[in-house]
Amino acid sequence: KAGQPDNYNDEDYIHIDANGLWNDGPNTYLLNFIIEFDINSGVFLSKYQNLDAANSSFFVGASSVAGNGTNSLTFTAPDSTWNHYVYVLSTGTNATKVFINGALVKTGTVNYNAIHSATTPVYLGRLSGSPANYYTGLLDDIRVYNKALTDTQIIALYNYEKLKPSDRINQTSDNCSIAQKIISQSVFSCTDLGTKSITYSVVDKSANRVDSSISITLKDTIKPIIKVKNATLRVDNSAALKLDYTDIDDGSSDNCAIDTRVLSKTDFTLKDTGQITVNYTLTDKSGNSKSSNVTFTLACKDPVVPVDQSFELCQASTPKALQANLPSGSTGALNWYTAATGGSASATAPSPSTTNTGTTEYYVTHLLNGCESTKRAKISVTVKPLPVKPTVNRDTTGVLVSSSKSGNTWFKDGQALSDSIQTYKPTAAGSYQVRNTLNGCTILSEPYYYLITDLINLGINEFIKVYPNPYFNKVNIEYNLNAYNTLNIDIIDITTGVKVITKQSVSSGTPLYLGQLSGGTYLLKVYSKDYKISYQFKMIKM
Repeated sequence: KAGQPDNYNDEDYIHIDANGLWNDGPNTYLLNFIIEFDINSGVFLSKYQNLDAANSSFFVGASSVAGNGTNSLTFTAPDSTWNHYVYVLSTGTNATKVFINGALVKTGTVNYNAIHSATTPVYLGRLSGSPANYYTGLLDDIRVYNKALTDTQIIALYNYEKLKPSDRINQTSDNCSIAQKIISQSVFSCTDLGTKSITYSVVDKSANRVDSSISITLKDTIKPIIKVKNATLRVDNSAALKLDYTDIDDGSSDNCAIDTRVLSKTDFTLKDTGQITVNYTLTDKSGNSKSSNVTFTLACKDPVVPVDQSFELCQASTPKALQANLPSGSTGALNWYTAATGGSASATAPSPSTTNTGTTEYYVTHLLNGCESTKRAKISVTVKPLPVKPTVNRDTTGVLVSSSKSGNTWFKDGQALSDSIQTYKPTAAGSYQVRNTLNGCTILSEPYYYLITDLINLGINEFIKVYPNPYFNKVNIEYNLNAYNTLNIDIIDITTGVKVITKQSVSSGTPLYLGQLSGGTYLLKVYSKDYKISYQFKMIKM
């Protein structure tokens, strides 16, 4: 098409929208057309393909006619983005110039005397010869002029071409004045990405209206924004960890939309624990990418912690190995420690000592699938003191008396009785004991063997009493006799009948220390000097 509005007078050119025309191999070339007038200027956009930067040289030349195959103009694309090119041939001098993005980059001389024939093609992107050379890339928006543009015009043209459509509108003019400028679309979003056509209309005060179609390409060149967070992820031997971007992403975004998220490594096992660094790459739908290294901590998966517990033991009780409680359904082993932190672990549960009173703390962790719980459960063991060991004595009335005023439980021949007060009146001979309880801890007295014959009543207010029976070290003798102040005592081994001890003139209330005797049964014979009083008691030495 010809006559596109611009600032140049007498400007005639052919405009070809190549729309990304592709040169795809050695047997094709970008454009091959026959021009019946001089090609004095050419303007086009081009970019070479990223994968073939070695073939970034561009050629403008005639076909091989009358030996002029080397008459061509060659220049190199600066990079793989879209660039604005202008080449100029001055009629008569064959002087050539090449402008790239408004800047003069090359001058030379080319003889185009062979290109005026109707059958002689002009090549863009192909250099004739054997073998032929080809430009690998894209062309778009080509214009061929029949005049040589000046340097000023070329620079102005470039500056105009690079303007946004909205900025180009501001250069519109009218011989009188413009009343209204209308653009069909001025606001664009991510849904408008790509090439589209908009209509620009200008109306002057006389209602003259010109509609112009403007082809615009909306590109998203903004890279995504990566935001990551400090993360601790856990793994054990039960299964490998599959890293997902949600584990480390903290709200990454893109002005349009993120299309793909790629992690350089996603699979981890227990042997990978520690500081891990992976590369995180985001790409939007326009191909804009942003990468960042992300560091996170890979740690052992924390097993459930055992339950804190407290135990109370009595002093001198039999030690037992501690036990720790895991929640229902939990499996695994335990590690025992003597401190809340540090120290060496033991797989064997400790047995607390009950020798000394006081509180001792033990600590335990849970082992499961190669990981140990980071927290330790506390097991407190308190050893409580035993009460004072009670003793049992017999009073003058034959009542057994405990040395403990409270917390008593009486036993006969090893069987508990219902009595729990300090005294107990036996009704039958037997081995009597009392158990004292304090704060849940108990201790049993030595047995007292009670014999009904330990007390002999001789008359009103007259008696002879021997106690305790059984005894350990001493025996007390008490009596009240009207005619006698002292009595004699013989100790006889009941098994052999041998008299082992004799005591003369023993007063009432005198203790007899008989601890030297061996344990067993003895007869204690009490008699007066005139033998008018003579009684025997069966005594048991413990």
